[in-house]
Amino acid sequence: MNKYSRLTALVAPFVTQIAFLSFAEAQEGFQSPEQEPYEPGALPSGLGISSNASIIDFIAAIINIFLSLVGLILILIFLYGAVQYMTAGSDKTQVENAQNILQNAVIGSILLALVYVFANFLLTIVAAG
Repeated sequence: MNKYSRLTALVAPFVTQIAFLSFAEAQEGFQSPEQEPYEPGALPSGLGISSNASIIDFIAAIINIFLSLVGLILILIFLYGAVQYMTAGSDKTQVENAQNILQNAVIGSILLALVYVFANFLLTIVAAG
């Protein structure tokens, strides 16, 4: 097992967890249970944000949905790279191509995690101030 395969085996579960947790958080929205789903005459929002939510809540929901979609795309890239690696056989160029795909997916997942942390940090600062 080479170093990229070990790195992928270590990082893939964390990336999957981050993607699913951010997706679940985005689906929950920012509406507390005691609020009405929407006021009479108002259009209901598909994001789970009440009509009296602030712009920060709306931006946070959009960012979480976007990062969830990017996380799902990264999972698909991991799967594609894994299939390429398994079907490469003894062809060196296909093995190297698959390793590059997996390496780029690991780098992308690390960047996704950093963007998620940074975006939530900034939104927390803006909401507090």
